[in-house]
Formats: sequence, structure tokens, C-alpha cells
Amino acid sequence: MSTCKEKQAVTKIRKHNRINAFDDNRKLLRYAQLASRNAIGESFEAGISVVYMKDGQLVREDPDHEVTVVKKLQNKEKFDLREYLCHG
Repeated sequence: MSTCKEKQAVTKIRKHNRINAFDDNRKLLRYAQLASRNAIGESFEAGISVVYMKDGQLVREDPDHEVTVVKKLQNKEKFDLREYLCHG
């Protein structure tokens, strides 16, 4: 299977905002970032720890912001959203 980079099929056509916010990748990324931060904040307020990946490790952060390494993760190939969407 060839890649989009090989075909050079992915090109930027326009940089301005789309009419529908859900068609604009930048806005979608921003919404996801805000939702994540809100969820983490709500978890801390409720006294619940959160688990996330940082520097190749799976870490748990407690509501008092104490960080504990759960385990070291294996190196994996970086996920390329543009390449994934090209084949969809």
C-alpha cells in the first residue's frame, strides 16, 4: 500500500476558518485540549487520580499533584493523523 506522501495527494487548499467548526482541524484540536483539561480539573476536584503518558512513561497524578510512574512504555511508531485520514 502506498502512502499519501508518496502520492503527494495531501495538499493544503485553504487556511481560513471553515463555516462549520467541526470541519476545522485546528478548532477540533483546541476543543479536545480544552475538554481534556476540564476533565482533569474535575477529576482532581472530586479527589480522583488521573493517568497519562509523559516522556515515554505511564504516570499517575494524584489530586495533591504527586506524580508516580506506573510503568515505562515501549517505543511505538508515532501516529500520523494526516496519513491515517488519507487512507480512510
